Amino acid sequence: MAQRSSRIQGEALNLKGPRLRSLREQIGFTQAELARRLQLNGWDVDIMVLNRVELGKRSLTDIEIQKVLDTLGKKWADLDE
Repeated sequence: MAQRSSRIQGEALNLKGPRLRSLREQIGFTQAELARRLQLNGWDVDIMVLNRVELGKRSLTDIEIQKVLDTLGKKWADLDE
């Protein structure tokens, strides 16, 4: 069985990961702190998943993005700045 690639033809699986990282760092959260707060907000996620998200190696649903934004106190418009 072929190993599943984390990228599709060299493309990132999400385009907002680096921006989410920037928003997290602006607030001063570590990945561990964000993961803990996301777990309290209902998304059972760990720092390994957050790392992959921020590197664009894991896709995100709209609901997951909303959880991150809510936890960071940010809005969708903040992703485009």
